[in-house]
Amino acid sequence: MMTDIEQLSAEQWCERIQSLSDRDVIALYEREEGRGPIADVAADEMERRNLDY
Repeated sequence: MMTDIEQLSAEQWCERIQSLSDRDVIALYEREEGRGPIADVAADEMERRNLDY
């Protein structure tokens, strides 16, 4: 059985990541070690916000 997180669509991930604070976006990117689709969305959001990483 899939967890709620595994069932999220790409659009839902984008919405969730956009709702995070700057620190949380950076922490998510670091937790994912900069790899994978979640890290890609976090990196895009960090660029949009002009955050250093």
